[in-house]
Amino acid sequence: MSYMLTAWYATPADMHQAMDTIMIELSAYSVLDITFSDVLQQLEPTAYMEVGTPPDNRTVSELWDALGNSPLPCVNVVVTLPIDRYKTTSPTPISGPPVQDVLVNSDVK
Repeated sequence: MSYMLTAWYATPADMHQAMDTIMIELSAYSVLDITFSDVLQQLEPTAYMEVGTPPDNRTVSELWDALGNSPLPCVNVVVTLPIDRYKTTSPTPISGPPVQDVLVNSDVK
């Protein structure tokens, strides 16, 4: 799964500082602590997270165009994990808005 993280601030310098802080914090977690299904646990699976891997530039450009915004600083995050094809329970429905405001404790003013 690939995610693009960004933040909106008043100045480009503040945006870059926030992205720098996010990238540094996330880079501490290259292996994620995830509970896998009973079937997968027997295989001792691992979930990996890569932070800062450059995305396909065309895709990013198309996304910003579709949103009607100018490109903003962003951090790409890729999570790789095995999937249990034979899982019989349905996934938990996602509730809430797809975009959320998150407060980050940083020195950006």
